[in-house]
This record gives sequence, structure tokens and C-alpha cells, in this order.
Amino acid sequence: MDAKQERMRVLSEEKVSTALLKLGLPAIIGMLISALYNVVDAYFISWLGSSQMAAVSIVFPVVMVVIGLGLTYGIGAGSCISRYIGGGNMTGANKTASSAMFSGVIAGIVITAASFFFMEDILVYLGASETILPYAKKYFSVYMLFSTVSICYITINSIIISEGASRMSMLVMLFGGILNIVLDPIFIFVFRLGVSGAAIATAISQISMLAIFIWYFASAKTNVKIAFGHVSFEKRIQLDILKIGLQMFAFQLLSGLSMGMTNTAVSQYGDAAVASVGVALRILALASFVIFGFVKGFQPIVGYSYGAADYGRLKQCTRTALQWTFAYCAIVTMALCFFNQEIMVLFSHGDATIVHIGGKVLMYNGLVFILFGLFMVYSTIFLALGKGLEGMVLNMSRQGIFFIPAILILPRIFGMNGVIYAQPVAETLSFILVVLLFVPLKKSLNGLAMKTAELASEHGM
Repeated sequence: MDAKQERMRVLSEEKVSTALLKLGLPAIIGMLISALYNVVDAYFISWLGSSQMAAVSIVFPVVMVVIGLGLTYGIGAGSCISRYIGGGNMTGANKTASSAMFSGVIAGIVITAASFFFMEDILVYLGASETILPYAKKYFSVYMLFSTVSICYITINSIIISEGASRMSMLVMLFGGILNIVLDPIFIFVFRLGVSGAAIATAISQISMLAIFIWYFASAKTNVKIAFGHVSFEKRIQLDILKIGLQMFAFQLLSGLSMGMTNTAVSQYGDAAVASVGVALRILALASFVIFGFVKGFQPIVGYSYGAADYGRLKQCTRTALQWTFAYCAIVTMALCFFNQEIMVLFSHGDATIVHIGGKVLMYNGLVFILFGLFMVYSTIFLALGKGLEGMVLNMSRQGIFFIPAILILPRIFGMNGVIYAQPVAETLSFILVVLLFVPLKKSLNGLAMKTAELASEHGM
């Protein structure tokens, strides 16, 4: 059995727990490495001073938007591809993958041009003070110059995962993460490039990952084919990608907006406060990316099972995912609640403000982190099944529908503490919403399962 047939077997026949490990674990490692080098970036930059560290925090919302464009085409195409493979429609899968990559290139060129034109306005809006702005410009300029590369490597990575090749994704992400970590101190300290050096190290690692992904597809080792000849401008294909993908973009855009609003709200307390919140959010992202990686492996099994009308496998997969993610999030919650200040000391270099504020951010977000895995499993099911409206509402809830009112209202009542309380409040309300939306979906899936079982019984299967 070759690698292509093995991936299909894992999606359709492998024991659910084993399939989740085979697809989820590589994605977790890949995402974890991606988040880890963001934390390592923060660690090395913290040696330059609080203004430089705050500058990277100021630019991070823009990074989230760039990632969002990659996920728009990657997750949007991936959701369709998993269902196409489950239904045996490889032509549709090839067209979708190729069209997503082409669209990602165009989007990257457009956002790069726009970002340089409005650079200073963007950074000031995101909370850059006079002391932070010069450093923010340096980091922003380098990162945005290579934003098309970022979009393309994220898109192609999601496509690879959608066909079940999570191990390949893991190896490439691992390589890119290690390369970034090695290059960071070289460009920051040896070449004395400061924050620009951190951005250059990131760009080189992403270029390397994209090159490997392109080689992988060119070597014909994939079930899905990406080629210019497969690019389609059919309205149906573009809408199928965007129906799911725009929800991911909305999520990332709102995440960037929420970070920008947080930076603006906290900037009145000084550069150290901005830096501490930025570092704390990166640490929380490190914990969150384990869940993001897991649901990347979870999604293709759900999509394939739904496309193949195997509702029993879908239900079993969901139950296992809920149990595993809850256990992990419970462990993280305890770690963040009891060791938050010890974690922040690593980035403080003797600055008590960073330890105090960052520790509180970790603790209060840690209290609600126990709900995060359940939220992501439920919301991923909507995406995998192509439930556009529900997925859009859920992706907008944590960083938009609930967070924006919280970040606007709570700081006026509680001051700096209000900034810290905003995200936990939004997380709690979002979890309540996803449970309410999932109840009717569960009833619908149970009904389809019963109907399928009755039809199989009638035909003597």
C-alpha cells in the first residue's frame, strides 16, 4: 500500500483514536513549533528593551490578518477537499486546491502594497507610541515585504493536512520552526539588526517551508494536484472556498482588531504594560495552538465521514476529541493559574510591571481555558460540515461579538483590570453560544444516522 492509499485508509477505516493521533499529533507539533518560535522571538527581543518588545506586540495584529488570509484559502479549500475526497471527486479537489493557491498569491500582492502605503497610520492606530513607532516600522516593513510567502505557505499547508498528510506538514513546520529559532539570535545580536533581524529570520524560515511544500507537490506524492491548469474561476468553486474561508478570515481579522484594541487600551499604562500583555498573549497562543493543531487533524476525518455518510464514525470521533481536548485544557488551566508569575519572570529581566500585569493576564485567561478545547471541537464540526452561517457566528464571537463590547466597557469600569477581564468574559459567552448552536446540529446528525441505518437494513446490509 503506497502513501496515498494509506492516507485514504486512515480517513475511512483506521480506529478513531489511532486516526486522530496519526492526523492530529503531527498537526499539533507543527502548530506548536509555529507558536513556539513566536514565544522565542519575544524572549530574544525582550533583551533589547521593553519598547522593542512592545513594538513586536503592536505589529502582531497585522501578522494575525496575514495568517487569516492564508487560512481563508487554506481552511476554506481544505474543508471542500476533505468532502470531495470522501465523495470520490478528485477533479473537484484539484480545482479547489489550485484555485485557492492562485487566489492566495493575488491576495498577498494586494495586502503588501496596501500595507506599505498606510504603514504609519496602521501602527499608530494599533497603539504605537513615539518611543515604540520606530521599532514597529522596522519589524512591520520586513514582515509585510514577505507577506505573500506567509499566505502561500499557510494555504498549501492546510491543503496538505486536508488530504490526511499531517506528518509531512509536521516535518516541514518543525524544520521551519527550528530554523527560525537558530536564526533569531544570529540576526538580532550577531548582525546587530535588532527587531528587523527577528523579522528577517521569520521570513527566511517561511520561504524555506514554502519551497519544501512546492517540491512535495511537484514530486507527485499527493492525492491532490496543484497546477495552474487546474485553476478555475467558476463561481461555485470560489464561493465554496470563501463560504468557509471568510469565516476564518473574519476570526483572524477580529483577533487582530481585538489585539489592537487591547494594545490601545493598555498603552496609557506605559511600554512595559504593552510588552507584558503582548508576551502573555503569545504564551496563551502557544497553549492554544495545541488545540488548533489537533482540530486540524480532526477536521479531515469529520469532513470525510460526513461526505461518506459514515455518521457513526463521525459521532465516535467527536466524542473522543471532546474527551482529549478537555483533559489537555484542564492541565493548562492549572499551570496558568498556579505558575503564571514564574512564567513571566523569564521575559521580565527584572521589570516587576511585566511580571505583575502579564501574570494576571495568564491567570484570568487560564481560568476559562478549560472551555477552549470544547469550543474548538464543536466549532470545527460546523466548518468541516460546510455549515457556513453557524461557523461565521462562532468565529466572530470570541474576538468580535463578545470581545469588542467587553474591551470597550470593562476598562472604563475596572481600569487595567478591565482590559485583563475582557477576553475571559468573551470566552465564557462564546462557549455558551456554541453549545446552544450544536444542540440542533446534533439532533440533525442523529436523524441522518438513523435514516442511513434504516436504509442499510432494508437493503440487507
